[in-house]
Amino acid sequence: MKEKALKVGGLVKNAVGSAAAKKLFSYPSFHSVRLHDWRLGLLFKLLQLGVFLYILIYLILVSQRYLLISVPIGNIDVSIQSPQTNNVSYIPPPPSDIPYCNESQNASSIRTLPCAYWTEELVLNPELEERAVFVTTRFVVFTNTLLRNGTVPANFSFDDPQPNCDYSSSDCFLTSVTDTGEGTYVALIEKFTIRIIHAWQAIKFKQGDLAANNAGALFDPDGHEIAPTPGTPETIGQHKPDIFMLSTLLRAAGITLDTNTTDGIVPRYDGVVLLLIISYTNIQRGYYRTDSYSYKYTCFLVRQTTFSSDQQLYSKDLNEITTIERHGIRILVIQTGKIGIFDFQTLLLSFTSGLGLLAVA
Repeated sequence: MKEKALKVGGLVKNAVGSAAAKKLFSYPSFHSVRLHDWRLGLLFKLLQLGVFLYILIYLILVSQRYLLISVPIGNIDVSIQSPQTNNVSYIPPPPSDIPYCNESQNASSIRTLPCAYWTEELVLNPELEERAVFVTTRFVVFTNTLLRNGTVPANFSFDDPQPNCDYSSSDCFLTSVTDTGEGTYVALIEKFTIRIIHAWQAIKFKQGDLAANNAGALFDPDGHEIAPTPGTPETIGQHKPDIFMLSTLLRAAGITLDTNTTDGIVPRYDGVVLLLIISYTNIQRGYYRTDSYSYKYTCFLVRQTTFSSDQQLYSKDLNEITTIERHGIRILVIQTGKIGIFDFQTLLLSFTSGLGLLAVA
């Protein structure tokens, strides 16, 4: 038995002592050498100083890596008003003084149509989705009524529909009885105002506020601030609901209602889609307090996109269906931003990750 154990031990010793085993169980060992050369030493210390300053100044102070960041969410309420509602003494000009109306004497190259003076109740299409508003600029009305054999009689009148023609009759069909051509423009739609009430919430910190309590501003996509138009109801970031004229939002997006976009779209006629982004923050470069909150609007045009929506109105007996084909400005509101608070754990993580660079140096 003893001889057998010695034999096994010898086999193990020979296996461990083999070249392959030595390579498998080897490990590296590093040695440091101190060089007595002041020029190399100065370069080494300058490199270490540069890495340390990068950690302290750029990572910690400039990039503010000591902040714990949360992307805010929120809620929003959007409504519109006509110029007559904003100012009861306002008297709208006649169609002859409005360039895009058929009656205008100053139409020049603008595509003209008949005009109608709609109120905000008619202009604002029934809500299509949350966080969006659709403002009608042009509408076309189609009416379909139930007629025998789908034929419009010469003496047809809505006040005197065909008798005994209903959905139980196999020879009665819904038939178009109106043709309004290209439709009608909503007069002075650019002077309608849009009121926005919104609030934000940083869920991670359980912080939030009504935006009316913060400073705000409107910017175009190039970062230029657009101030409220003097002599109008416009107000932005003045501790009350924000109010813009539709023309101001279009200007912020770099377009007007009657000028072709780069895609050949005429906003008043075809309709367009705007993205209105609200960005909240309490982080400012060179300012290390986080108790000052602000927000900014930025308006973008969605390229190569038009927008329209159909609205159906039904008679009591369903024998008559009126379709309003609406073209206009769809404004989609998106809330985003960066809210930060000091967090020691975040600071420690940023600092130690930076020290790794110092160790490499």
